[in-house]
Amino acid sequence: MSTAFDLARRWCATSLGVAVDDHIPAPIVTTGDGIDQLIRRLDLTSFPNSTGPRRASGKRTPEAYGFIETDRGKSGVTMTSRDGGWLMSFTVLATSVKGVDVCFRDQALQQRADRIRPSYDAVSSLRLTRGADGYWSALAFPINYPSCRRPGEQR
Repeated sequence: MSTAFDLARRWCATSLGVAVDDHIPAPIVTTGDGIDQLIRRLDLTSFPNSTGPRRASGKRTPEAYGFIETDRGKSGVTMTSRDGGWLMSFTVLATSVKGVDVCFRDQALQQRADRIRPSYDAVSSLRLTRGADGYWSALAFPINYPSCRRPGEQR
């Protein structure tokens, strides 16, 4: 008989395509379906980010705020606003029964597509969990991942 723990581990591995362990970061290998789930159902209202000042009733996801996918890797995605002035990206760092840890980057670009000199540049690690409503929400800002920093940043 499977325990709830085993079922949750299997769900994480199947849905997100990443290795699952409770304490050790997973290899960075994901499936397109897992990334798509996070993009479509990421609740931007659950953590501080650049959409805060323009929050609107009923808007929760990157798509609702006008972000479109511009680049995809095997473990993450980059999205830009339709006007090119904002950039958001995330990379899956690890997954466990506690949630999915991602590195989230949020930038305002001084000049459209100028990623070298953003006027706003925030990077944070987030632990996302999927709620009963199907949205992925940040419940914690958990772990200091050395790989989740701006270039040259020391913590």
